[in-house]
Amino acid sequence: GGGLKGIDSKGEALDLARFLEIKGVTKDGEEAIHGYMNSLTKAIVSFNGQLTASDFHQTAKMGRGATRGWSQEFVEQFLPTLMNDLKTKGGTATGAGNALASFGRTIVDRVMKGSAAEAFFNMGLVERGKVLRNSKGRITGVAEGGIKNWQLAMANPYKWMQQELIPAMIKENGGKMPGEEKILSRMGALFGNRVAQAIANIMAVQKEQIEKDAQNTIHAMGLSANQFLANNSPVAQMQSFAAAFKDMAGAFASPMAGPALRAMRGLADMMRSTTDGVSGSKDFNSFGGKLDRLIEGLFQQRYGKTGGV
Repeated sequence: GGGLKGIDSKGEALDLARFLEIKGVTKDGEEAIHGYMNSLTKAIVSFNGQLTASDFHQTAKMGRGATRGWSQEFVEQFLPTLMNDLKTKGGTATGAGNALASFGRTIVDRVMKGSAAEAFFNMGLVERGKVLRNSKGRITGVAEGGIKNWQLAMANPYKWMQQELIPAMIKENGGKMPGEEKILSRMGALFGNRVAQAIANIMAVQKEQIEKDAQNTIHAMGLSANQFLANNSPVAQMQSFAAAFKDMAGAFASPMAGPALRAMRGLADMMRSTTDGVSGSKDFNSFGGKLDRLIEGLFQQRYGKTGGV
């Protein structure tokens, strides 16, 4: 449970809220907010502090329009490894956002050279009737919606690579998985943009690591926080979370303040119930009341009344 130690909860809360805003989750309601918060928490804990909420915030910002298309599964299970890989190689985690935006421009927006379009076509990755040709019959591009299963590429780039591109490469290679050198060479032909090529390379040749990390994240501690609170000072950590709650509430746009606060109230209740008996001290019980009053005060400040909004 050491993945959250030393993290600035105030800054993390703000960055997580910003990520949710850029992703468009704040428009999807309380359940979506809670789900993504749980996914992001699991990813940060799983990578033992190597990734931060700021990394996710900045990656989402650099991902631009592509960010909104990412599924929750991709954000939780696969995006963290891509971010961490670029970060540990001397770059920044946010480079994954830029690279995935370029990847999306190639697959979803079909921004590519004629030679790349021809390569996709020859691999069977262009839908029937969707290839563009000039007056001489030469392939010049791909029509809208022309790349096979482009919707999956938009939602989960990693799964698209594994379900569409890699099988096409195996078929092209006589039914055998091509070696890494051949894979990288093919990526160069398909993705002329260097940053798009870089992220495609990672998704193609690092399957074992990516899927190992995904399993670790799936089983990591999320918002439940049982183990975290049992292994740390419940009072100190709940005080830290209380400060984070207040900052996060202010970070959300007004229409989402109610659902956000309800999610926070539920989390606060859960945190107190799961730590019942861990501390058993008067300080702990006193702080539970203070946290109640903090959240109740946020409701009163926003709505002029108490309780369920």
